[in-house]
Amino acid sequence: MSREQMRELAAGLEASMRRFLWVIRKPDRIEDEEPIDDDHLHGFDFEDFSKRVRGRGKVVRGWAPQLEILSHPATAAFISHCGWNSCMEAMSSGVPMLTWPIQFDQPANAVLVTEVLRAGIVAREWEKRDEVETGEKIAAVIERLMGDGHEGRDVRRKAREVGARLRAAVAEGGNSREELDALLAYISRP
Repeated sequence: MSREQMRELAAGLEASMRRFLWVIRKPDRIEDEEPIDDDHLHGFDFEDFSKRVRGRGKVVRGWAPQLEILSHPATAAFISHCGWNSCMEAMSSGVPMLTWPIQFDQPANAVLVTEVLRAGIVAREWEKRDEVETGEKIAAVIERLMGDGHEGRDVRRKAREVGARLRAAVAEGGNSREELDALLAYISRP
C-alpha cells in the first residue's frame, strides 16, 4: 500500500466514526519507497492518529491474533486483502468483509465473498488497484456495511449464515468432517 493510500485509509477510518482495530505490519517493501523502520512505517504519524481516535480506535503495529479477533463478539466487520486464510477465518466467524484485494488469488476470493456468498462489500475494486481510494469513499463503504440500510443488514445476515454453515460442516456429523474422517480412514488402513 502506498503512503498516500495509507493516509487515505486512516482518514476513512477516522471519518467513519466507527470503533476499529487497525493492525499494521511492516511490509517487505513499500510500493513508492525503500523499506523503512517501524517508527516511520509508511511515513505516517501513528501517535497523532491514535490520539485523535482514542476511545474508538486502536492501532496495533506488528502481529495480532487475527482468528481470536475475528471470533470476538465485538468484531462487526473486517477490511481484508482477501487472502484465503483471512477469508476462511472471517467467514467461519460469521464476520462480514470489506474486500480490498491486492494480489494473487485475492481478486477471485473477493468475488466469492461479495458476489457469490454476498457476505461482504467491495471496498476497493480490483480493476482500480492502481488508483488511490479516498478517505471519503472508505468512510462511505464502512457506513454501507455498518449502517442501518438494507444492504448492510443483508450482508451482515448472510455473513452470519455462512459462518453457521461452515461451523456445521466441520462439526461432528458435518459433511466436511465426514469427508476428512473418510480420508483419514482410507490412508491409515493396513
